[in-house]
Amino acid sequence: MVGFFADAVITVGAIPDDARRHRMMWRIARRQAAAGFADDARRTVAGLPDDPDQQSRTLAAIAGGEARVGLFAEALRTASTITEYDDDVEALTSIAAAQVAAGAIDDARLTLAHAVAVAGDLEEERLLDDIIEVQSGAGLLDNAMRALDALPAGTGFYRVHALVAIADAQAAAGHVDEARQTLVEALVETGQIPTGSSRARSIGWIASAQGHASLSEEARRTFNSAVYLASMLADDRDETFRHIAIEKARLGLIDAAGTAFSRITDPYHQVRTLGSIGTVHAEAGDLDTAVRLFQGALSLADQIEDAYDRAQALRLVVHDQARVGMVADARLTFAEALAAGRGSGPLFGYDTASMGVREQTWAAVSAFRAQ
Repeated sequence: MVGFFADAVITVGAIPDDARRHRMMWRIARRQAAAGFADDARRTVAGLPDDPDQQSRTLAAIAGGEARVGLFAEALRTASTITEYDDDVEALTSIAAAQVAAGAIDDARLTLAHAVAVAGDLEEERLLDDIIEVQSGAGLLDNAMRALDALPAGTGFYRVHALVAIADAQAAAGHVDEARQTLVEALVETGQIPTGSSRARSIGWIASAQGHASLSEEARRTFNSAVYLASMLADDRDETFRHIAIEKARLGLIDAAGTAFSRITDPYHQVRTLGSIGTVHAEAGDLDTAVRLFQGALSLADQIEDAYDRAQALRLVVHDQARVGMVADARLTFAEALAAGRGSGPLFGYDTASMGVREQTWAAVSAFRAQ
């Protein structure tokens, strides 16, 4: 057991309540699995009392982790032992995504066909959306369009997300006119999303997809629609502008992203947004800008007077630093977060330990994926 995971297990030892400690051990195991440490995950839960629901979710995570390190046969065997159908679909979808990443498209096609069959029986929109995203990323557009039939017009959020994934694949294949029409359909579908914040975020996704498809004028108009809708919100306004700022940053619209960021008033969301934009720059190879943005996020977090809120803001930066491989910096930030948390009543005892496990294990997963 390595790095943050070993720290997490030590932190769990501070939880006196058996039931809570067991839940946290299951959580650690799932994140060990997500980082590719399937054997460690199995050892972590080997002595725990039987819990069919937790076991099913953890087996799905193990199957996905095995697939991500190329152990496809082992992953499929693990998936075959899962008893909960929704966890089975999630495992199969994760395996297929790893097969696509490895270039094993024919294998992924078969895995996805199995996942579609199970998900169709469940009539679970979220699972179908995930499947369509993987199919689209693999270039299996005919399969994605057939799966889309199970998400009929009027489904709302999940159909919009699926349509955007399909449009991205169409544009990547050079079918820009088809992508344009798919995104028009997605825009129409946003009218079926009941909450204004989700609708604005979905419109932001569509604008980003239009930009990636070189539909610059359409993207500008669509972003304007998202901004207008966000400005009219009574609730979730900061969170919505955060999403818009991130999507603009992904398109390289740095000034426009800064304008969206300026509409955010809550320090917590400001920290979260700077960290997310920092990861966008890091993933694009601009680590210097990412470091500056992370430093800005830390400075904003330090200005938060309430100890609990400051701890929560700092833990966001832990995620982002670890995600882009800045593990040493993530450890330092995590120490600051934990120190701030211990200085507040709400994070005393179990809450402090719970936050520790959550951040240590997610940092380990993020660091592994950044390698």
